[in-house]
Amino acid sequence: MKIKRLLDKLLENWPAKVICLALALLLYFFYNLSLLDKKTFTLLVSTVENGQMTSATDKNAIKSVKVTVHAKQEQLAGINEDDLEAYIDISSQTAEGTFDFPVLIETSPRLKLMDPLEITSVPENIKTSVEEKKFKYLPVKTSLVGTPARGYEVLSVKVEPTYARIDGPKSIVDSLSHIYTGAINIEGIYRSSEYEVSLINDNQFLKLNETQNVKVTVDLVQSQTSTTFSQVEVTSIGLPDNLYIANGPYSVSLNLSGTVLALERLSESQIMAIANCSSVTESGEYDIPIEITVPSGIQVDAQSIQSVHIVVESALEEINEELQENNSNESEEPAQNVPADEQVPVLTNP
Repeated sequence: MKIKRLLDKLLENWPAKVICLALALLLYFFYNLSLLDKKTFTLLVSTVENGQMTSATDKNAIKSVKVTVHAKQEQLAGINEDDLEAYIDISSQTAEGTFDFPVLIETSPRLKLMDPLEITSVPENIKTSVEEKKFKYLPVKTSLVGTPARGYEVLSVKVEPTYARIDGPKSIVDSLSHIYTGAINIEGIYRSSEYEVSLINDNQFLKLNETQNVKVTVDLVQSQTSTTFSQVEVTSIGLPDNLYIANGPYSVSLNLSGTVLALERLSESQIMAIANCSSVTESGEYDIPIEITVPSGIQVDAQSIQSVHIVVESALEEINEELQENNSNESEEPAQNVPADEQVPVLTNP
């Protein structure tokens, strides 16, 4: 009976009692709300993708959200951006397409102990495209800037490692054929050099999972060139003193090759064209080979003539002819008595 009377009293004028209870709850809510203050942060949104899908949203997609924290004023003063992390989780997604994913807010451990605490984000959902995840090993190509010092050129460029793994959406990964290093400045270098440079990844949807830096070795070599020296005088050596060359002089044109620096320093005085006449012992005509001598590092590619044709005569015969000519001229003059010891002798070969 007592329970029935209690229920009757509770149900008596129940609409009014319900309204009063609702008003009491609202008053309690607004009272607690009046005790809270708010603080707003702008947070970048990261993506968690531990499944087989990956984010493939275009560059115009939402990348940040506005997060509002409601807490007591004395607690709110100590809250900063490091206590909050905004993210979406696509790990459970198994099909490709575009979907709305809720923005999740992760708080630091000390914020979890605060009460009351209310956190909201604007927007609450982010539309994101997802695509199958794929990886691929791409060959690494170097980006050289500048030129070596004068007289040097690049012989070879070596990269270690030669391949780098990249992960991302299947459509993007399939379109790639290589990956570049950062710029390597070789302006003015004059010896082989090593560099450690990073790989360039400008696509936000691609990840370099293993290799961030590579070692690049640039090997140099001295540049080769060629030049021509014309009219290099041929010098004869080894001819006996009683013989002389009745014709000449001779010259030869040479095509020389070597390093740029060596040829720039080369002068005609350093080039010798020799006709070795040491085998000649008497008057006559001879073809003498020309021997070319150049500094070390210079090569003779071609020469205009290989030998010289020389006419060799005796120096004594020429003197006798001159003496005979002088005697014949004197014989035409009036005869004079010349002592025997003043007569000019006739030279003969020994």
